Amino acid sequence: MNYFVPNFGRDSAINTSFNSLDWAEKNQGHKWVVDYAAWKKKGPPKDYFVPNFGVDEDIKVAQANISTQEKKLGHTWVPEQDENGVWIVPEANKNSSYGYKSLLQTDAEVDTGSDPVCSSAGCGYHSQNPKKTPYPMDYKVPHFGRDKDINTTWSSLDWAEATLDHKFNPISKKDLKKEEHPVNYMVTDFGLDEDVVTTQKNIADQEKEKKHEWKPVQDENGVWIVPGTISNDSYSYKSLLQTDAEVSTGKRHHHHHQQD
Repeated sequence: MNYFVPNFGRDSAINTSFNSLDWAEKNQGHKWVVDYAAWKKKGPPKDYFVPNFGVDEDIKVAQANISTQEKKLGHTWVPEQDENGVWIVPEANKNSSYGYKSLLQTDAEVDTGSDPVCSSAGCGYHSQNPKKTPYPMDYKVPHFGRDKDINTTWSSLDWAEATLDHKFNPISKKDLKKEEHPVNYMVTDFGLDEDVVTTQKNIADQEKEKKHEWKPVQDENGVWIVPGTISNDSYSYKSLLQTDAEVSTGKRHHHHHQQD
């Protein structure tokens, strides 16, 4: 403690903020004065009445689905948190895992009563046990026409084509000729980004100081287990402000965390 801290003057980001404030005050013809005492005295509203409309419909559906699967699998699911407080829960499948062609249902499939539970390749339930299937099958699916969102999309496309005087003609990757866009061109390598270099140096310094090599690992969902950011309410922003007088005198701040 009480070691010498050199004073390099006010930070450039602080100077930029003050310049922006000066410009805004001049532009608006108004001097911005923050009345901390009044703000602290009044404070935000609290203890007001909040109506309770019950559990959200999406939550009800999720709870019902979890309950159904627990009963079906004979297992109670109790999610856990990792060391950073992140809940370990199943994540959505990657986009590449879906075969979008198989998810499309044509008019012919609707008219013939194709089973929407299975893919276009079929289910094969009849061949296994014609008298027993896990889901209702071969039922009538009414055709209400094209979805209104699709109609809106087509209308927007027509408007855009007319406005830009250009016909939109998407091309699939397999039909795209290699010479239609540049490939295998030179990309200049400027080395690692400065932030990455700084991060790597900080990690190396801490590993040397702690005499421990840090090897981050992934959880079962592939999420890297790394330190998270500190919550916003842990900061005291007043104590982070440095006045011109403090800069001139080289006053050094020692932050102490106190519990209310």
